Amino acid sequence: MGILKKAAACFLMIILLLLTPVNAFAIDTAFIDNPEIWYEKSGIYHASEQKFEDFSGMFSYYTDIENNCFYLHISYNEKGLTDEENDVKVEFHISNDTNAYTFVFDENGITEPGNEVKKAFDAVCNFGNATAQGQELYLGIEFRNKADKQVDNILSFSVSVNGKSYKLTDGIRLPFYKEESAKEKDNVNTSAAREAKTSRKSTEKNSSSKVTTEKATKFKYIPSQSSNSREEYETNDTVLSEGEFAETKDNGVEIIAEEEKKPKLSAASKILIAVAVLSILTGIALISYYSFKAKKDKPEKQDEV
Repeated sequence: MGILKKAAACFLMIILLLLTPVNAFAIDTAFIDNPEIWYEKSGIYHASEQKFEDFSGMFSYYTDIENNCFYLHISYNEKGLTDEENDVKVEFHISNDTNAYTFVFDENGITEPGNEVKKAFDAVCNFGNATAQGQELYLGIEFRNKADKQVDNILSFSVSVNGKSYKLTDGIRLPFYKEESAKEKDNVNTSAAREAKTSRKSTEKNSSSKVTTEKATKFKYIPSQSSNSREEYETNDTVLSEGEFAETKDNGVEIIAEEEKKPKLSAASKILIAVAVLSILTGIALISYYSFKAKKDKPEKQDEV
C-alpha cells in the first residue's frame, strides 16, 4: 500500500508541474528587473521629456501584442522627493469599447485591487530607491480578460509624488485587435481567401500612393531635429491617422516602423518546463525502483512436500 501511495504522489507532482508552465504569467520580468533591456531591445517607444513646475522626467514603454502585455519605465525627478520616506504612486486608466478600469500601483504592486481588476490583470513592478536626485519606476501589466484582448485599448497614467499628481500622457493606444485575423474569419472559402490575400499584397507592393501593412508592427521613437512639417515623420509600411500624427508631432519625435519579431519564451517559463521534464523522469525512475523492490522483497512461495 505504501508503494502505491508513493507512486500516486509522484504522478500528482508531475501533473502539477506540467500544468504550471501553461498557467505561467506571460509577463517578461526582464523589463522589470533588468534595466539594460530598455536600451537594448528594439520596438521600445521613447517619449520626449515631460516638464512641469516641480517635475521633470521621461518615460518609455513597450507593447507585447502577441502576449497582451504592456511595460512601462519612468525616470523622473521631483522637487518634493527626499532622501528619506516618499509616497510615490502610479495611477492607470485603461478603457476600450466594453470595459474601463482604474487602479493604482505603489512599491508593493496594485493597491487594494477590486475583483474586477484582479480578474482582468496580472501586474508586477519595481520601484527603485527614491532620493532627492530622482527615481526609476518599472511596471508590467498583462491583460487577462478575453474581451479586452480582442479589441484596442487606450491607456493613460500619472505619477503621484508625496501628494502631487502629474499626468504624463492622455492616452496610448494598445493595438491588441488583430484586423487580419478578423478578415480571415469572414472568408468562408479558405482557398479564395488566400488568393485574395496574395493578390492584395501584390497590389500594395506595386502601389506608391498608399502604403498599408497586413501584420502587426512595433515602433521605436527617435528624437527628430525638427517637427514643423508632416514630411519629417517617416512611415515604413505604416499609415498614421490624423490623430496619431498630431499626438506624435506634439511629442517632437520621429516614428520608424519595425517588423514584430517572433516572441520567445520567458526565462521563467523555460525553467518551469525544464523542471517539469526533470520531474517526469524522476517520477518514472521512482516508480520503476519501487516496483522492482516490491517484486524482489516478495517472498517466494515454497514448494509443498
